[in-house]
This record gives sequence, C-alpha cells and structure tokens, in this order.
Amino acid sequence: MACVFDAAHSFFVASIVAFGVNAPRSVAQIAQSQDVSIISSDIIYRLMETIRERVAELLPPVIEFKVVGEANVQQSFNIELKGRKVLKVAGCRVSNGILEKNKSARLLRGGNIIHDGELYRCLFLPSLAHCLSVCLYRST
Repeated sequence: MACVFDAAHSFFVASIVAFGVNAPRSVAQIAQSQDVSIISSDIIYRLMETIRERVAELLPPVIEFKVVGEANVQQSFNIELKGRKVLKVAGCRVSNGILEKNKSARLLRGGNIIHDGELYRCLFLPSLAHCLSVCLYRST
C-alpha cells in the first residue's frame, strides 16, 4: 500500500477508505499528521453508510419553504413605542390557508422581499367579511 500526500492540495477534505484490511502503522501516522481520516470496516454496508454520512456532512443544508397561508396587505401602519422603537402593523386579508404567530413569514412587494422573519402577533377578526387579520412584525 503506497500513500503520497501533497501539501499543496491540503485544502481538500480527504479520507482513506479501507474494506477488509487494516491500514499499516506508517500510513496511519502520515494520515494523522495530514489530518486525513481512515475509514475501515469488514462489513460493507456499514462502510457505505459511514461514507454516505460523511458526504452528507459536506453538502450544504437543504432549505425547503412550505406555504401554509397567503394574505393580501390592505393597509400598513407604523406604531412608535417607547425608546424610539417602531412596530410595523399590516392589516391583511387572508386569501388562502392560515397565518400563525411566531411562525416564519415572508412579506413580498412586487417580487421583492420586504420582511423575512417571524410574525410577532396575529389578531383575527372573523366577524368581518373574509376574516381580516392584523399582523404585527418587528422592524429590522
């Protein structure tokens, strides 16, 4: 078993995979000095599972967005609080699904993101036609 490490390419994450064999002590010492991990196993499915987990750690996380509700903003207000804080209030008409407080929300205007974060508070007024919702969100 020959092992050559190039210091010029040390920015890569490297692993040595061994199935059914043990790495010689000299190779293990070189690998340890170069921060290269050695993955070995006598059982192929465990080895494949370990490799799959290591590769998954290198991949960027997958972020999925699920739309659970849509609303149209009828009117927006700025409410000034103590300490010069401004609370933005949007009077919305729910057109599809539901809106919930402390859930992530994205406010879009013409395809541009106006607000991306949690809804601070939602007050539902079902007595009005088509369920008017008043949503408060923290200004950034």
